[in-house]
Amino acid sequence: MVIPFLQLELLRPGWLVLLVVLPVVFYAARQGITGMSALFGRLTTGLRVAIVVCLVLALGGVTWLRHSEQQYVVFVHDRTASVDPAESSSAEQFIADAVGRKNSNESAIVTIASSDRSASGDDQLWVDLALDLQAAAATIPADYVGKVVLLSDGHTPSAKLLDAAAGLGMPVSIVPLKSFAAPEVLVVQLNAPSHARPGSMVDVEAVVRSSGNTASVLQWARDGESVSRQDVQLVAGDNRFRATLRVGSSGRSIIAAEIENVDDTRAGNNLARAVVMIDPKPRVLLLESEPELAGPLLAVLKADQLAVDQMLPRQMDADPNKLRQYDLLILSNVAADQLDKKQLAAIDAYVREQGGGLLVIGGRAAFDPKTLAKSDLQRMLPVSGHVEAAEKKPTMAMVLAIDKSSSMRVGRRLELAKVAAKKAVEGLSPRDKIGVIAFGDDAQWVSEIRPFADKRAVLAQIDRLSPSGRTNMYPALEKAYLALREADADRKHVILLTDGLSAPGDFDAVAKAMAAAGITISTIAVGADADQVVLRDIAGAAGGRHYQCDNAQQLPDIFADEVAKATKSVLKEGVFLPHVISPSPKLVSAAIHSAPALSGYVQTSPKPTAELVLATDAGDPLLAWWRYGRGVVIAFTSDAKTRWAGQWTEWPGYEDFWRRLARHAMRAPPPADFTLSVRPQWGQSRVTLEATTSAGGYQNGLDCRVKIDGANEVIMRQIAPGRYEALLDTSHTGIYTLECVVRRDAKKLYHTTRGLSVDYSPELRSAATNVELLKAVAEISGGKFAITSADVFAPDGRVVLRPARLWSGLLILSALLLVIDVTLRRVALGRKRG
Repeated sequence: MVIPFLQLELLRPGWLVLLVVLPVVFYAARQGITGMSALFGRLTTGLRVAIVVCLVLALGGVTWLRHSEQQYVVFVHDRTASVDPAESSSAEQFIADAVGRKNSNESAIVTIASSDRSASGDDQLWVDLALDLQAAAATIPADYVGKVVLLSDGHTPSAKLLDAAAGLGMPVSIVPLKSFAAPEVLVVQLNAPSHARPGSMVDVEAVVRSSGNTASVLQWARDGESVSRQDVQLVAGDNRFRATLRVGSSGRSIIAAEIENVDDTRAGNNLARAVVMIDPKPRVLLLESEPELAGPLLAVLKADQLAVDQMLPRQMDADPNKLRQYDLLILSNVAADQLDKKQLAAIDAYVREQGGGLLVIGGRAAFDPKTLAKSDLQRMLPVSGHVEAAEKKPTMAMVLAIDKSSSMRVGRRLELAKVAAKKAVEGLSPRDKIGVIAFGDDAQWVSEIRPFADKRAVLAQIDRLSPSGRTNMYPALEKAYLALREADADRKHVILLTDGLSAPGDFDAVAKAMAAAGITISTIAVGADADQVVLRDIAGAAGGRHYQCDNAQQLPDIFADEVAKATKSVLKEGVFLPHVISPSPKLVSAAIHSAPALSGYVQTSPKPTAELVLATDAGDPLLAWWRYGRGVVIAFTSDAKTRWAGQWTEWPGYEDFWRRLARHAMRAPPPADFTLSVRPQWGQSRVTLEATTSAGGYQNGLDCRVKIDGANEVIMRQIAPGRYEALLDTSHTGIYTLECVVRRDAKKLYHTTRGLSVDYSPELRSAATNVELLKAVAEISGGKFAITSADVFAPDGRVVLRPARLWSGLLILSALLLVIDVTLRRVALGRKRG
């Protein structure tokens, strides 16, 4: 309780209640002055009232508030790592000079110790000047004029320091100190992608700041192991260096850039790291018509950290949702008619709508112009299979292996097979060779392989076929193989027709032997009793086609179509070198110029909007690509196997070539509706999430939470449309893992992890003195910038009310008044008796 006009203060005003006894004291005093003179009566009554008032005021803690200009100055001396050590002695001299002028004023000194803990082993990053300023101001007694003098370079969190200065209620005057000025080199920043696919190559950039021109060594490391060292020449200021490094296969990879062998003062800032989180392995579906020859390509895909599922074309699930799990679909030597309409529709939706990648690789069965013309695969490809033969038609040696078992009587199957065989013979040219084998219990040549000079003789021998025996395919295939192996022709082909289950035989071995000898086989199953699995496998192993014919009436058309396919001239077999048409670093590297020769390809034509990257000697497409809907389709018209690419499989660039194609075609990450960024600050990291919609709008009202290293979740606060933010504690050096989850109505919309490396204190960045911040601190607090020692204790017109305690004096006064009162009574009573 303050009494303004008297500048008095009662510390315990409750004791004033005792003043209610004054009437009683007055009455008692009046009763005790009987017989006294009026003067003595008034005196003794006044004395007793005065004694009571003095005692009550003493008990109430009465204090006199008087004005005082006496100052109490606290010097906050910043000796952190960012301050030039030479400044310490001049700062100490400044404080000494100022203290020498303080006269009756008081002072204290707060020294902020160095925060360069790289040598001490303490991983606490920095000293917070805002906290030190508040702690220093708290030491100033309330009955002094308080003042803080900050001697610093201003390397501290700006907002916190300004808030602290504004809330002190006293001026903060500034003595600016120079920042570290010795020769210094530091890695300011290391930029790297936040996520990468397993085993992929990532581009990184190191920003190296130097106080002068000097030579140095920059070392790149991944997960603690040195990857490369390079000699660098640094110039004063920021220097940028880039590298491409391969990340690990799982978890996370820590990329590091470190400066070595440099004219430097502090080693604590010579290293910067970046954390790359490794995404799950991309999944690839490989449809391969010749599984036994897929080894080289399969090895490349697996070495590139891809999860590969391999199957025959007929085994692919036609459900589009099943394809969605794959990032890339590869068709290797797959004819268009090996995929049914449902499968092709699923592939179309997978690429066009879901953004999946499609890589189509050639072979003897691939890019067939007639099957492509009837297939939906044609519209997906960047090349067209409709090619007019520009060269002389190659010669053909063909064997027709026809089942003449007893079951072929059903539905006139054998008679229709004869018609079909005749139609096949009619489709050959006089330069071709034809042979016919009929098989039942055994296999016999109806017409051995010979030049096709007399069609009528061959047709007559086919007419003499009659049904007998049981189905036994193997001898027929073996005879065809042995005969065609010795035949002189550009192409060699077998058409096998049967309607039943065959006697056992090593069909896989003979089919592979034929494939190795350049002989293809197509199989035709008549009726429901034929062994579809075996026939499909034979055709797949030998690079041919399989037909399911439920109606024997279709046989003539199937034979005619098969002969047309077998005799087509789009297969170009012969040695050639690839030629670069459109240099595309994403698809082919410079090593393509040293690639060995290929020995075959399928002739196609590029579509108008496709990009032709590689071509053959004849100018035909070898490698072309385009965008199809949301996805990418690549066509390579040679193969990836030992048949045409035998030298390539031994070429050092083989792995890189196919890895680039696979990565380019692979499904791109979906458009980001959520973008998470992390920005380290002084002891904290600001995590920002941008939430948008595909239409360009904002997602508001989301439940966004983030946590660091598995600690308790922090709710991100929405600060703007579609923007959410949180501050996380990262006040110690080390590697942090952040996890962010976004939900709406309990449904998870987004989940990601992010790595963060905090390598050294921001104080070690060797920046110039933060003059702007220090001036702002002086201005916002009412202090002065760049004061002299003579200014420190100079009066500034501020005063404080300094309390003087009166209660002890009042007690003494009340005792004196009591003595006077007693004396007066005795004198008065003595006179009365006299």
